[in-house]
Amino acid sequence: MRDNIRAFIAIGSNLNQPIMQVKHAIRQLGQLPQTQIIKHSPFYATTPVDAPHPIPDFINAVVAVDTMLSANTLFDMLLAIEFELGRIRTGLANEARVIDLDLLLYGDKEIQTSDLIVPHPRMHQRIFVLQPLADIASDWKMPSGNTVAELLSNCENTGIFKVDDNGD
Repeated sequence: MRDNIRAFIAIGSNLNQPIMQVKHAIRQLGQLPQTQIIKHSPFYATTPVDAPHPIPDFINAVVAVDTMLSANTLFDMLLAIEFELGRIRTGLANEARVIDLDLLLYGDKEIQTSDLIVPHPRMHQRIFVLQPLADIASDWKMPSGNTVAELLSNCENTGIFKVDDNGD
C-alpha cells in the first residue's frame, strides 16, 4: 500500500466569476479518491503574465492535499476536473481560462515525463504561485534545497493582491 504524499496544487481562473470557479475547483479536489485537502491559501488577484493580449486579472490560490494517488493519476484527475469545469485547451500559452490546475509539488519527488514535470518548471518565477504557496508551506524544502520562503524572497513582487474569498 502506498503512503500518503503531500502535494500542492495551484488553481487559477479569470473567466466566469473566477472566485466561484476557484472555490468549485477546491470542492472538486476534496472529492478525489484517496485524497484529503489539508488546507488552502487565501485567494489572490494577480495581473496576467506574458498574456498575448489584454485579459482579465486572475484569481489564484494553492491547495495542499495528502494523497495516496500516484503523481500521474493525480495529474490526470486534475485535467479531468479542468474539463468538467469547462476548460478548453486552445494550445495557446497564457490565455484567459475558466480554470487552471497545476501540480506544483508531489512530496519531495522530481518527475519528468512527456506529460508532467514536477516541481512545476516555472513556479520559482511566479509570484502568483509562490505567495499563496508560502502562505501554507513557507518552510517546505524544494528539491533544489531552497525553501518556498527563500524562492518567494527572490521573486519580483508585483501585480498581486489578497482578495476576500467570502463572496462570489
